[in-house]
Amino acid sequence: MSEAALLRELEDGGPPSRRLDTAIGLVGGFRPIGNYDDVTLADWRDPINGEAGPLPLFTSVIDHAILFARCVAAPANGGCSWENGRGSAILNERSPAQSVNPALAICIAAMRARTLKNNSLGAV
Repeated sequence: MSEAALLRELEDGGPPSRRLDTAIGLVGGFRPIGNYDDVTLADWRDPINGEAGPLPLFTSVIDHAILFARCVAAPANGGCSWENGRGSAILNERSPAQSVNPALAICIAAMRARTLKNNSLGAV
């Protein structure tokens, strides 16, 4: 899945899923270790510390979503909350991202920050 397609799917507001966790992990630099038909069963290498472990639950656990943001949007400042029954997140003083929970909102904000960063690098 392309990064643009992933961002569109995240912004469509669907529920957390392991399929999205896998796509987010790959964008964030996580790599499965070994050869598995179902990569969610594999251990994954963390791009920041190099440790192996299960694929993080980026779309449902706030700490895991923050890890993704560190991988793709560092350095980043921001926050997340519940607003009117929806998760909301903001990174680097951009427009807030909203979704079904704060973890997904963080992932959306991080993907938007990555897209802006990549676009500005390509424009140089």
